[in-house]
Amino acid sequence: MEVEYMENPIVPPWLELPSEITSMILQKLGTIDILKNADKVCTTWHQLCQEPDMWQVIKLQNANTDDFWDSKDALEKIYHPAVDRSQGQLIDISIDYYGIENMLNYMLNYVAQRSPQLKRLELICSYNVFGDELSASVKKFPLLEEL
Repeated sequence: MEVEYMENPIVPPWLELPSEITSMILQKLGTIDILKNADKVCTTWHQLCQEPDMWQVIKLQNANTDDFWDSKDALEKIYHPAVDRSQGQLIDISIDYYGIENMLNYMLNYVAQRSPQLKRLELICSYNVFGDELSASVKKFPLLEEL
């Protein structure tokens, strides 16, 4: 069977959108969906998902109790890449349901080392965060305005 290639392939309509609009749409997906799905759709989306501007606000929402989300695997595959892609421009991070002991403190330290401009930190249903450890982490965010 012979494969024919089209001379003028049809361009999907979403690729014709200005990059600013596409970025705004992608940001509505949320951190996990961007890293696990949108980043792999096409070259254009992949490039936009690499831009530090996309990562000034990170919402790590985990409504599911799958063991993956409470593991080091999640840190290496989701949380670290999200923070790293911000390239120090992260200003707002929301962490929802991250309950494994000591991992949240490790994560906050990771954010503190890479996000000197952080102004807002939100922890929702994040258990096993102890006062002294949280206090020590928060002190590493000199521009923090909201906790």
